[in-house]
Amino acid sequence: MENRLKLLHVIRSFRNGGAENQLFRLLKHNKNKDIVHYVFLLENVISIPDFDLPENVHFLFSFRKLWLLNIVLLVFQIIQVRPSTISAWMYLSCTLASVLKYLHFYKGSVVWNIRSTDFVKKGINPITVFCAKAMPRLSIKACDLILYNSQASRLEHERIGYAKFRGNIIANGLDFESIPTLSNKNYKKEKNEFVVGSLGRFNEYKDYETLCRSMALCLSSKCNISFILGGYGIDKHNHELVSILNKYGIPDMKCRLIGPVLEKKEFFDQIDLFVLHSRSESFPNVLLEAIAFKKLCVTTDVGCAKELLNDTDDVVEVQNPNQMAEKFVEMINIGDDAVKHKVETNYKNAYSLYNVDLTVSKYEEYILSTLK
Repeated sequence: MENRLKLLHVIRSFRNGGAENQLFRLLKHNKNKDIVHYVFLLENVISIPDFDLPENVHFLFSFRKLWLLNIVLLVFQIIQVRPSTISAWMYLSCTLASVLKYLHFYKGSVVWNIRSTDFVKKGINPITVFCAKAMPRLSIKACDLILYNSQASRLEHERIGYAKFRGNIIANGLDFESIPTLSNKNYKKEKNEFVVGSLGRFNEYKDYETLCRSMALCLSSKCNISFILGGYGIDKHNHELVSILNKYGIPDMKCRLIGPVLEKKEFFDQIDLFVLHSRSESFPNVLLEAIAFKKLCVTTDVGCAKELLNDTDDVVEVQNPNQMAEKFVEMINIGDDAVKHKVETNYKNAYSLYNVDLTVSKYEEYILSTLK
């Protein structure tokens, strides 16, 4: 093992999120067995299902949720493992890795993996915002490579000072072969009702306000349409979401709130069309999954969403409920041949550009380029 490249991934946790799932796919499908992958979790929390990884992937010990103590432990793990490269995921991990390099606790290469666009506006966590704002200077002095997952993300970060000469783009990848075949139910025919689905956690940047306004417009036009909303915080216990639904007069029988979705096949089997209604994204993984399940899709023009769809006519303006509602109505009325053409061309386009094998090959190529 001493003659093999040691790559240490540092990430906050392995919860079921965009960055976590992408790292999981890179580990699961890694091709170069001369690279040994080590993973250090700043919060030892793992909630990704089907946790089956190759033999060249190893998890290092860390304490559950005690991330301050784990920062100290990370230094000792670096000394013990002596990685050639640290691959840091998201702002806190990127900052820690570069600070350790800047202070000479670590002398190898540091790679940042950036997965978002507008962290400053989001203000999700003061520590996250602090790290993200400190990183422009570190990107010049203590970082060897920055990997963004979309052009939108790269442009936004370079606009505020992240080193342009460090940046490259690797789009997220998906294992299309692992996507199960759906039953191909046509709810428009079977129930005389068109079912629109949404999947995402509840926060202001998913913009449920615009979605609910578009739902109300559809229902007021007497369309035979219903909605299924899933994701973390998407249930009747979410008083803010329920209040928005009530404000627009959307009855329970026309909108099901189903909470977290563990089985994507079951969710996509229930809908005719998937909608991404965010007002901010970098790379919308769930839209790529909807395409892989061969569902009709409508998306707001965020991040690289437009690039995922073969037909840009199915892209609507951000925070434009009228345009979104009009697109729903249009999709209700298209014929079966048009539906088949849309989903097949979207699938072929996505498969050719976002297959996980392409992502892994590019990632390993970039990692090897950091070796000095």
